[in-house]
Amino acid sequence: MYVRKVKAEAAAAQRILRQLQATHELDDETRQIVTESETELVPAIEAAIDRRAEVKEMMSAVQQRISDLDARLHRLQQSLKSIDSALQLALEATGQARIETAVATIYLQANPVSVVITDPARIPAELMRVPEPQPDKIAIKQKLQSGERVPGAELSNRMMSVRIKAR
Repeated sequence: MYVRKVKAEAAAAQRILRQLQATHELDDETRQIVTESETELVPAIEAAIDRRAEVKEMMSAVQQRISDLDARLHRLQQSLKSIDSALQLALEATGQARIETAVATIYLQANPVSVVITDPARIPAELMRVPEPQPDKIAIKQKLQSGERVPGAELSNRMMSVRIKAR
């Protein structure tokens, strides 16, 4: 709603200003007066800025909730490991291969063999994975800005972005 309103009011202001420019020279003050008196652009912008602040607060709350849930997930994972360790201890302490209960049967199963790296420096090079090379954008930007050509790269047009300075 806020985006649509700002865009609609900006388009209306643009139409009015273009019509006036056809017959008059418009300075910044005149543009502002016309925009404020003939459109709802300024109130739409203010409402969008208020909504933007609300969205940022919600984002912060969601980030905090994610952090809290991550901590809870970690505690639950630790709890699961503790339960599994206790069940394994019960089997080992009683010397039983399996224990059947009304709700489940527990038993020990050998895990598949896995590799344990004890000294990575001694692993032969042909057994090492090499990360795929990635372009160094900082170095490429420096070369392009100094006038050098870099095949497969170019500088993009500088994009404009909105900055808001609240009073």
